[in-house]
Amino acid sequence: MVVVKLFKRRKGQPFTIITRYHTHCWIEQGIKSIESKPVVKSRRGRTRLSLPDNAKKARVKILARRAAVMQRIREEADTPPDQRSIEKIIRLGVLLSNLRADIECYGGAPKSWK
Repeated sequence: MVVVKLFKRRKGQPFTIITRYHTHCWIEQGIKSIESKPVVKSRRGRTRLSLPDNAKKARVKILARRAAVMQRIREEADTPPDQRSIEKIIRLGVLLSNLRADIECYGGAPKSWK
């Protein structure tokens, strides 16, 4: 015997429905339900890059390096204008363009980098 409890709510009042099935009837109902639903061949969410493990590690290193450079740019941009070093911002910008070129070998730059 299979016991199924359905918890429902109508007009703010909760109630439960308890149904009992023979085991073979429950299995037949489940098989019919699976057969009636279409098969989904594609997975939901973003598609993963098909890269070897060493390429994934190199890509993550480049992503982490870019995050560090972006943080340094933000810190420099937050300083008062009279203390801001334009040469430092230019050098960090060149680093960003180099990182963009480096990551092209490992699946390309993410959309957020554009």
